[in-house]
Amino acid sequence: MRLDVAINEVNMLIEYFKEFTETGFSKAIDDAKELSVEMNIDPVFSQKMPVIRKKQFDESSSDQDVVFSAEENFKTNYFLYNVDQASASLKTRFQQYKEYENIFGFFFPKKLKEFDDKDFKSCCSRLEAALKSGEQSYIDSHELYMELKLLDMFLPSEITSLIDVLKYMKKSIVFLMQLLPTKSC
Repeated sequence: MRLDVAINEVNMLIEYFKEFTETGFSKAIDDAKELSVEMNIDPVFSQKMPVIRKKQFDESSSDQDVVFSAEENFKTNYFLYNVDQASASLKTRFQQYKEYENIFGFFFPKKLKEFDDKDFKSCCSRLEAALKSGEQSYIDSHELYMELKLLDMFLPSEITSLIDVLKYMKKSIVFLMQLLPTKSC
């Protein structure tokens, strides 16, 4: 999965849901009415029987209760609720992707060429800190910096995805293995 593409797509979905919250219900109702007419079904929201319960002596009167029509009730308690839940989920996912991009985003071949040395070292240090467990570090940021700079020097400019990088490295290793003399027992 390409992280930059995922971030862009999730951001577009968030924008879509912002617009959908405002205009989506009326559009969905119109589509549902068309479908119901095609299926010979009455395009009417069914009314529920109101729930009547006894009021206690210290409760206020029921004159203050708000009564929605069936359509308004559906819009408020179902449609907008689900759209808001989906929107909140997408916003959480978007923040996670942005955090992943902040830590791992510099690995993408396009990004390797964009950074100057100071920013590149900073990215390697951020990754080292993110992968640190207690005092034990799983990578050395300076070694990673040197290896990625070396890779960047030899990487052809037409390579733009991580899969292409791996294919290039595999091809290069196979080529180098053919050049090395083999030891016989």
